[in-house]
Amino acid sequence: MTTSTNDPAATLAGAKSGAKSGAKSGVSESAAVEGSAYEIIKARLDEQGRALQQKIEQLNARRLEVFGGSQLSVLANERVRTENNCVPRDILNVGGSLLFGYNVFIGLRKETRVQDVFAVHKFEKSSAQAGGEGWNLDAIPFGDGSFLQDPRFLKDFFELYKYYRDSELIQLRLLDNGRLLAIFKIGPNPRDLKVMRWAVDGSGGITYLDNVGLDDHVFPPTHSFEWTRASRDNYVPGRFPHINVHDVCFVETNGGDLTIKVENNTSTGQGIYTEPVDDKSQSLDDAQFLFAKVGSLILLKILPYRETLWRHFVFNARTKEAHRVDAIAHSCVDLPEDHGIIFPGGFALATGEVKTFDFDATGLTFERALRSPNGEDVLYSFYEPHSGRRVLLSYNLIDKEVKSPIHAHGASIFDDGTMLVFRAESPEATRVHPMRIWQTPFVSPEFAARQKIGGAHAGSLLVKIGNPEAVRAISDVHTVRRMIGNQKPSVTMYEDLIGECTRVLDTYPWLREGDAGDLSSTISEVRATGELVIDEFEKVLSIQKASAEALRKSEERQRVIFGELRPDSFTSIDPFLEAMKSLRTQRGHLISLQEERYIDVVKLKALEKECGAQFDELTKKAGIFLQSEGALKPYLDKHDELQKLGLQITQALQAKPLLAELERVQSGLQLLTEVTGQLKIEDASARTKLLEDIANVLAQLNRARAVLDGRRKELLRSEGSAELGAQMKLFAQAIESALSMSDTPERCEQELSRLLVTVEELEGRFADLDEAIALIADKREEVFEALTAKKQQLLDDRNRRAQSLMASAERILEGVKRRAMASKSVDELNASFAADPMIEKARAIAQELAALGDTVKSEEVLSKLKSARAEAARQVRDKSELFVPGDGPAQLVQLGKHRFTTNTQAIDLTMLPRVRPDGTQG
Repeated sequence: MTTSTNDPAATLAGAKSGAKSGAKSGVSESAAVEGSAYEIIKARLDEQGRALQQKIEQLNARRLEVFGGSQLSVLANERVRTENNCVPRDILNVGGSLLFGYNVFIGLRKETRVQDVFAVHKFEKSSAQAGGEGWNLDAIPFGDGSFLQDPRFLKDFFELYKYYRDSELIQLRLLDNGRLLAIFKIGPNPRDLKVMRWAVDGSGGITYLDNVGLDDHVFPPTHSFEWTRASRDNYVPGRFPHINVHDVCFVETNGGDLTIKVENNTSTGQGIYTEPVDDKSQSLDDAQFLFAKVGSLILLKILPYRETLWRHFVFNARTKEAHRVDAIAHSCVDLPEDHGIIFPGGFALATGEVKTFDFDATGLTFERALRSPNGEDVLYSFYEPHSGRRVLLSYNLIDKEVKSPIHAHGASIFDDGTMLVFRAESPEATRVHPMRIWQTPFVSPEFAARQKIGGAHAGSLLVKIGNPEAVRAISDVHTVRRMIGNQKPSVTMYEDLIGECTRVLDTYPWLREGDAGDLSSTISEVRATGELVIDEFEKVLSIQKASAEALRKSEERQRVIFGELRPDSFTSIDPFLEAMKSLRTQRGHLISLQEERYIDVVKLKALEKECGAQFDELTKKAGIFLQSEGALKPYLDKHDELQKLGLQITQALQAKPLLAELERVQSGLQLLTEVTGQLKIEDASARTKLLEDIANVLAQLNRARAVLDGRRKELLRSEGSAELGAQMKLFAQAIESALSMSDTPERCEQELSRLLVTVEELEGRFADLDEAIALIADKREEVFEALTAKKQQLLDDRNRRAQSLMASAERILEGVKRRAMASKSVDELNASFAADPMIEKARAIAQELAALGDTVKSEEVLSKLKSARAEAARQVRDKSELFVPGDGPAQLVQLGKHRFTTNTQAIDLTMLPRVRPDGTQG
């Protein structure tokens, strides 16, 4: 998918990511301007992933330096010679020597000897003839003490070949319990076996036991999990019913195909994976469904109706991808640490990677798994009993990959990790058998224990934690790195990334140490950036979904257009023009879609190319059609028809459909004019004649349009004058009605706005009448003046009313204040304010002022009323605290322990006569 990065949200993303994460970004300044928020944060995450990869490599290099390690590599190619021509069957490491098992064609000999089936060879390094290092694989003669010369074994061996003439050796096995098995086939049935067994002790001694070891010859289960058959509880009914598998994926075989979906949606049959089935009419009940969950992988086993071969699929819950992998039918086991699964033909990882090898895996089943002591590598052996063929797959936990498969008919690993492998090149008997010697990390535990770690590394961090712990940590950190580099991210994958980072930090606290390269700091940065990515990725998903839907609709629309293209059946030029117009519109739409973000530009260009090819083919056939006689005659007929109808119309409204039809015809001819140069007409004179014909038709259509326009304007003038008079009368009455209903300034504003809108509508309706323009302008001025004057009058009346009410309120408040001051107690004051009609009158005035819109004066009245009550209450409380009752009616003033009489008599002005010393009064 090709993406476009024209989102201007980069600055926001940089600010968010800078606030939440201290990680350094590898994004250039130009990219920060042009890129989307998700792409910028994703680029930062990729940069942290690269830093994490460098630290992983450095830590792994130190681990290899401390503990050492060996890779799977070829050491040499040798050959083993046998006494007789034989078909090799198996090899086995027995006490450091090589036990070679094969089958010899007896010929005229009467009995089969032990030497005809078994041989013991040396396996040791030696000096080669050329002076280099080689390997000694010489045969060791059977001695009296050889375990192959035990009398009981010889007796059982001779009886085996005596009574079962078709006996042949098919396998050698050394079990973990120290039992050495030699398995012989004695009949056509796979279970017609005879198993001879020996006991091998720790010192290398081998003792023959018996020939009844069939119960010991048991392979591990071919699958490390159990298949679950879908029941009725898993069925989800609907228009497209399906099977619900752990609420993670949904499978159905309806509608002619097998579909795997990631949404529990039965209204559509679309999914992420689809392949056809043989029986197109089958229902969901006709097929068989089995499933198993291995970590984040869902394994599906499906048998559609009337089919004999089961289909197997691997669905990854993290990446939401499905792959068909039929190789898991034979055998499948899970990888360590929930890494995924491995099967004879490849492997599938939880991180989303699925790889299959190019070889026939039919019949191969799981035989055994061998893990290296350092915990880094696991060797899986898959075996096919009939031919003795083996496939060895070595999985590395750190690299999370399987090396190239090793094909063999026999393989044996020695204590130092050396592995000897042979592969029968042909089914023919031969005396020389090629062997390949490999160096592997699969040493025995005893050999690994003898490897001492000392010197400069003694006491280091890696020595303290141990090699297996270091391998697990490096493997888990490498998982984080691979999840960062996932090319098909999803919300689940990012959530798993955050969870994996948290798990690694909690499980391996020593990663913060300097000897470990301080991996924990980088992982913490990755976790913080991952949290940012999820927020932005959900937005990306919505954009991707919208882009995918737009692409789907465009494909569907193009299919409809192509389905309607039948140029061979067109009998006029109109269908050609309509088809050309549709194709040009579709092509322009496809080009516009290419600017959308997260859309499949490659597919859009392919659709555009198809559209262009159809357009070219259509223009070619249109050119041929236009050269025929009378190709443009329908336009001339249409001209005559429209011109005739135009002269017959009696109302202006009747001209509208005629003009629309004329517009359609002219637009078609205009398109024809534009594409005339693209028409595939090789004859220049024919092209010239066509252009002249088109010009003549356009000229006649233009004349018809002029006639229609003139007739319409004439009718409009006659119809419009009468209508204008009626509209003006109606508008005058509307003005009178508006003036009578405008009882407040606000209502005046509403009516003025309504009437001005009506004026605008009248101007638009009578725009073609010149006399209407001045008349409507006068009406606009009349409306504005009348309602503005009415508004001013109402405002003046309101202001006068408010002033009158305020003066009345002030007089009432003065009286209330005096009466409140005369109250003798707080109870009396409260009773006065509760029942005084003048106080209620003051409150009513305040409400009326608020109704008039003068909230300032209303609040002022209420505020003065509250102040009068508060001041009166304060004075009443002061008097009750200062005055105390006396002996008489008068009250005393008490200051501490002292009391003083008071004179409560009102002060009156009195004139008294005064006698002067001289006896006169003055």
